[in-house]
Amino acid sequence: MKEITKIMVKKYALMQLKYDFMGYEFNNEKELSYHHLIIPRRNGGGMIIENGAILKRSPSHDYLQKR
Repeated sequence: MKEITKIMVKKYALMQLKYDFMGYEFNNEKELSYHHLIIPRRNGGGMIIENGAILKRSPSHDYLQKR
């Protein structure tokens, strides 16, 4: 897991909530990933808290990738 993901999981107490930023329930920290929200990585978007969300890899992260 990337360091930014660990920081955000802790900052937003996601392990206690058991929900990602889209409201999908998860059981294990390994199910989570960082997703660029404002400026995509392909356009030089930085991996910073203000530009990302922590999502469950499937279905929420996969869903947003296809949009």
